[in-house]
Amino acid sequence: MKYKFYYIPLVLNVFFCFLLLSFLGCNKGEQNKSYKPFFLLNPPDSITPEKTLYSNGWEPTPVIPPKHWTKKEHKELEKKLEWFHNAKYGLFFHFLAPEEGMNIDRWNAMVDSVDVEKFADQVKEAGAGYIILTIGQDQLYSCAPNPVLERLWELTPGSYISRRDLPLDLFNALNKRGIKMMLYLSMNNQFKLPRPATFKKETDRFENWLKVIEYYSTYYGERCVGWWIDALDEDWTTNYRFRVHEYLKRGNPNAITASASYGLSEYTHGHCEASWDLQQKVRKPYFGRWEPRYGIQWHVLQYLGRDWAKTDTAHSTASIVKYAVDVIRGGGVITFDIGTEVYINNKHVNTLLEIPKGQMIQLLAVKNAVQTIEPSDGSGN
Repeated sequence: MKYKFYYIPLVLNVFFCFLLLSFLGCNKGEQNKSYKPFFLLNPPDSITPEKTLYSNGWEPTPVIPPKHWTKKEHKELEKKLEWFHNAKYGLFFHFLAPEEGMNIDRWNAMVDSVDVEKFADQVKEAGAGYIILTIGQDQLYSCAPNPVLERLWELTPGSYISRRDLPLDLFNALNKRGIKMMLYLSMNNQFKLPRPATFKKETDRFENWLKVIEYYSTYYGERCVGWWIDALDEDWTTNYRFRVHEYLKRGNPNAITASASYGLSEYTHGHCEASWDLQQKVRKPYFGRWEPRYGIQWHVLQYLGRDWAKTDTAHSTASIVKYAVDVIRGGGVITFDIGTEVYINNKHVNTLLEIPKGQMIQLLAVKNAVQTIEPSDGSGN
């Protein structure tokens, strides 16, 4: 009888090995979990959730894992996104200063020239439920006030920021027409600004940029219902990506945000492919409204011109309409990037905030085609 105790360590070792293998097996199964697409949109063979998103980027490091939503939390998310989903589509405007020969006087003239009432009428005519406006992108100049930025970067007031508060004027015009306003923010603007001597450590810049973000959020408050965040690729300082999303909600906790970190986002950023053929084939919500790994709203951002902010029409109206119809039938939301840049001799010389004629024709065709489509989860039920 005394010998039976010698077997206890052996039994325990076997037991713990079994638990370890089970745990590893569960993790592996979670990583390789297969998702079945809905058949409403006739998915191509071997389609995966990853393929329905941007194939060339961006994978922030480290990857933030999906949030595990409770039923109650996801119901709250669904309610928060209801206006976005019901809108079906919106318009994105790169309102940016040309890179060559710019000064604040030229920039002020461009910003002052925007007729917000005419612009809002165009957006209403196009049937869009929202717009997204850039407040800077990898450049010095901005159309949105931020005294915190000017103070922290030790800038002379009005040296890079327009005297007109364009987002506020746009909100007032759009709001009268029942159209919502979202804003685009790039993390890269901070690298373009001259670095003050008071920024002793590299992290000083990033920490101060959070204060800039907080000002935008609290200043525009509930007037801004969502943010599209660019170049948020890594944690340059402690929990940076998490804090960027958090600070952008301080003025409006119900604002929806999207960045390359889907584990922090409420909708997919939807960056489009350079290939229109590839875009039409794989970039659709084949798995329905909710991106299956992250549980957030499937969304795509597609330019109508040959590239971002270009004023031409690069694709046939029929193909644009079919693509938009498929996205919306599948439970997704689509944002069209609209041309704003004026070129002379291949140089960007001016920026306008209006919808080019050819692109308006395509948007009206989309409007007519999707107006009877009811927002759904994309399952076809």
